[in-house]
Amino acid sequence: MFRIGDFAKIARVSVKTLHHYDEIGLLKPEQVHATTSYRYYTIDQLPRLNRILALKDLGFTLNQIRSMLNENLPSAEIRGMLRLKEAELANVIQEEQERLERVKVRLRQIEREDLPQDYDILVKPVEPQTIASARGIIPITNDLYQQCRELAFEVYTWISRLGGTISGRWCSIYHETAYESQNERIDIEMAAEVEPSLLAKAALFPPERVTIGELPGSSTMACLLLQGGYDGLWDAHIALMTWIEANGCYSIGPGRCIYLRVPPQKGEPLTELQIPIEREGFNTKGAYA
Repeated sequence: MFRIGDFAKIARVSVKTLHHYDEIGLLKPEQVHATTSYRYYTIDQLPRLNRILALKDLGFTLNQIRSMLNENLPSAEIRGMLRLKEAELANVIQEEQERLERVKVRLRQIEREDLPQDYDILVKPVEPQTIASARGIIPITNDLYQQCRELAFEVYTWISRLGGTISGRWCSIYHETAYESQNERIDIEMAAEVEPSLLAKAALFPPERVTIGELPGSSTMACLLLQGGYDGLWDAHIALMTWIEANGCYSIGPGRCIYLRVPPQKGEPLTELQIPIEREGFNTKGAYA
């Protein structure tokens, strides 16, 4: 048998907790010394203590737990309840982790609000392209780039399986989220330009998640050239939208990022943000300003 202090260490609870469980009749010691009043426990009592602690974490009161254990609640039922609680807590942890990442992103944006911004912006025509793409709704976090890479890998794997090649640039297309619950997430599509001949192969080997089709062009595409890390994309997007508004225009389609130079290519990343715009009588012969 174990003295109460040793049993508490084994069970990873406090001596005070064992005293309380004894007082309310939830877990009585196996033996109490007649002279010293020392409490002694056996290893066979550990399963009951584990059930008490597990049910307590599930939100049951100690009185409810005593009744459940006295009714010999089956182990399978306790395990089932714990698995449900485990899944619930894992979901809460994920949601809170995403919330923490969003706070970090917003904080960085606020810290950069007063910093001077200098971008090259022009309006130019852009031709339509045949693309293969994968689309997903992902949280706004600091590892957004990594999540985009995972979508791009799906596209690359499918193209390789068909024996096709990427004929142009990679790009990302940003769609409006459809539901209010997705407001803190990005509906993004990672795409690669491919030869139109791949359309015929796609009909014979339809992909599960990858879509092949046409990325629309525009005769008036507002473009901003960003040199540097991808953490500057948000600021650049705000600058481009501000420029569009200041020039009396409005967007007529989802924005996109064209990756002109990406790691591990030599030099800093080079990205072009594009937003199709429209305004009555707008002069399409823009110039970098």
